[in-house]
Amino acid sequence: MNRFVSIVFALFFMTISALAQESDLQFDQHKFGDRFCVLAVDDGENNYYVTDLTKLPSRFERIYFLNLVYKEKIVVNIDPDIDNEQMWFKAFDITAEEEVICLINDLKDEALEANAQFSDEERSTWLEQYDKYKKTLLK
Repeated sequence: MNRFVSIVFALFFMTISALAQESDLQFDQHKFGDRFCVLAVDDGENNYYVTDLTKLPSRFERIYFLNLVYKEKIVVNIDPDIDNEQMWFKAFDITAEEEVICLINDLKDEALEANAQFSDEERSTWLEQYDKYKKTLLK
C-alpha cells in the first residue's frame, strides 16, 4: 500500500511540475514579425511552439485552425484560449522544427482560405456546430 501511495504521489508531483513549466511559457509578441509560428523553447525532450493569433483575427478562423490542429498527430495544443494573442503547442523533440512550422503555417492558410470561401451564414452555421469554446452564462 505504501508503494502505491508513493507512486501516486510521484506521478502527481511530476504532473504538477510539468503543468508549472508549461504555464511559465512566455514569448514577446513583437518578436513574431511576419512569422505566424515560432519555436520558442526546446527543453531537450519537447519543443514548444507559439503562434501569433493576431494573424487569425476572427473567431471563425481561430476555431477552424484549432480544429485542424486537433486532427494532427505531431503537435499538441497546450493552451486552448482562443481569446489570447498567442497560442502554444508542444511537439516531441524528434520532429523537425521545419516540419512543425510548415504544418502550422499550412493549417493557418487553410483556416484563412475557409474564412474567405464561406459566406457569413456558412461561418455562423459552422461555428454553431464546432465552437467548443463558447462562453456560457452562469445563472
